Amino acid sequence: MKKGQVTVFIILGIVIVVVFGLLWHGTTTAPSLSVDNTAITDHVSSCLSTVATRGVYKLAAQGGYINPKGDIAYGEEGDAFPAHYYLGAHALSYVLDGNASSMRRLPAM
Repeated sequence: MKKGQVTVFIILGIVIVVVFGLLWHGTTTAPSLSVDNTAITDHVSSCLSTVATRGVYKLAAQGGYINPKGDIAYGEEGDAFPAHYYLGAHALSYVLDGNASSMRRLPAM
């Protein structure tokens, strides 16, 4: 055996020993984390409350649609009207046409 081959095997052996040592050390000294569940619950509840409130106001402002023109991301086909009123960033659908009303029913919202 040549000296170069012996050196390669020695280096390979050292690498294997170091890898196994790191793996063994990582499994025996896993850090323990203490989590305050009430803090997480309060944070998630406040975020949901904020987002839900905004969503309900947007839904109400736009005639029962998140996006009256339709949005695949929300699974909405839209109101099927080619034109909309615009109030700032909100697109408002035409809900009254003479005596006919095209407002969405609550279960459809």
